[in-house]
Amino acid sequence: HSQFITSYDHSSIRHGHQAYRQVCASCHLMSLISYRDLVGVGYTEEETKAMAARLRW
Repeated sequence: HSQFITSYDHSSIRHGHQAYRQVCASCHLMSLISYRDLVGVGYTEEETKAMAARLRW
């Protein structure tokens, strides 16, 4: 999937992910996207690890 994500700019990805978390995530899972796919595209490795650590399984 990373070849598709690289065609967008970092701020657009961050904005879209923020909108997803605030509006869509309560009903729609992001199960087809790995957090590692966000590293280097819109988030740093540290930011991605922090997001993953906040998940409740």
